[in-house]
Amino acid sequence: MPEMTDEQYLRDLADRIWHIPARFNVDESDVDLLRDIANRMENRINDRVDEKRFTLHWLDGKKETVTGTSIPDAFARAGYGSGALAAVDYFEEVK
Repeated sequence: MPEMTDEQYLRDLADRIWHIPARFNVDESDVDLLRDIANRMENRINDRVDEKRFTLHWLDGKKETVTGTSIPDAFARAGYGSGALAAVDYFEEVK
């Protein structure tokens, strides 16, 4: 079996989760939960495909690489709030 990328693996897993109710006669409340999980995974996969990397250059001279679909998304995913923006000198997208 050929090696799968993370994206292929997660798409396959989301597809399998989506089809659990039909294969195993799962009760209706679990069907909604499983389909919600599968949809969230698919959305997350799509976000990952569109993700970019950014280098934050802090005022103290340190550099940090963050990942997200945009700089605001990457900043938030790294756990920073709007107050931390004042400590950023500039950022650049990593190509």
